[in-house]
Amino acid sequence: LGTKTIGKAPVIAARTRPKLIGGARAEYPETR
Repeated sequence: LGTKTIGKAPVIAARTRPKLIGGARAEYPETR
């Protein structure tokens, strides 16, 4: 958490805005 960077936003930002990545499952694999 925080170490991985998706584009220009960190994992934390990705979790806050999952739609930017293209769905919640993009960064929410454990939330099935």
